[in-house]
This record gives sequence, C-alpha cells and structure tokens, in this order.
Amino acid sequence: YSNYSFRMEKGDALIMVSDGLVETRDKDNNVREFEDFERFVNEALASESQTPRQIAEALISKIKSVHEGDVLEDDASVIVLRY
Repeated sequence: YSNYSFRMEKGDALIMVSDGLVETRDKDNNVREFEDFERFVNEALASESQTPRQIAEALISKIKSVHEGDVLEDDASVIVLRY
C-alpha cells in the first residue's frame, strides 16, 4: 500500500467503498463501467448540505436501483467523510 496525504476544504467529501459497490452488474449480467459508478457518486453528492449518512444512502440506493435485483452479490461497504 502507498501513503497519500491531501488537504480537504470546506464542503469536500471523501468516499471510500468496497469493490462490491463498484463492480455491480446490469440486467444483462455485464459488469458496469467505472464511469457509471463515477456518475452515481456525482449524483449522490448533488447537494453540499447532505450529511455523510445521506450521501452513503443515496449512493447505495442509486446502485441498487440500476442493479439486477435488489440484493448485491458482494459486500457493500461505504464510508463517507465530509469536511
């Protein structure tokens, strides 16, 4: 593993997720593109007034809404930090 450091500014969010949220499948059983996940994150971050919990819930809800079925096959872990 590598160490990284960065500065967060007011309103920034750091989102950490497990691969189970990134590598979901569509209705044809194809693994979704990473760009889809990026779009879901941006949609979840639409409002700067959202709490970390609201961001996490919006992200998981969006992923489940486009996933085949309501249950994800892999772990679904998300941590959101908001400055």
